[in-house]
Amino acid sequence: MLVTNDVPGAAMLFDNDLKKIIHSIPGDCYVHDFWIMLCATFFGNVGKVEKSLYAYRQHDANVAGAGADLSIAGVIDMVKKSNIFSIYNSVIENFNTHGRLQYSGVKNFYNIYNDKLSRDDKKLLEEYFKLYQKKTKVIKIFIILKYKFFHNTFIRTILYIWSL
Repeated sequence: MLVTNDVPGAAMLFDNDLKKIIHSIPGDCYVHDFWIMLCATFFGNVGKVEKSLYAYRQHDANVAGAGADLSIAGVIDMVKKSNIFSIYNSVIENFNTHGRLQYSGVKNFYNIYNDKLSRDDKKLLEEYFKLYQKKTKVIKIFIILKYKFFHNTFIRTILYIWSL
């Protein structure tokens, strides 16, 4: 949850207990659904409904959405159609930008809810913060593997590591 938010707001259902916790989303919050998932992850219960309850559509005018296809087939298709160096720079810049924004959101969350977090949760978040400090790649990879700070695909995880 800390490195990727795979739950769009339209797919969320939560109770009054969680509503009380998320009552005030900071104005500089990266994405509201990311903030809600942080609260649910650390203070509630997160589950999955296996049945599809609505249709999600992508179109050219979307403000937000799934973005580039980073499956192996999608990456191969992009390489065939474009300059590999411009694709690489664009993808790494995107991961870096979103990673920093997400880091800022998690830092805000930590500062606001610090007194409500368990000792283990504080430790987990402090380890996550180390990914954005001046540490060697080896230390960052160790932290990612130890705490399973993985993206939703292998390729995205590799790109995430590379962007740090």
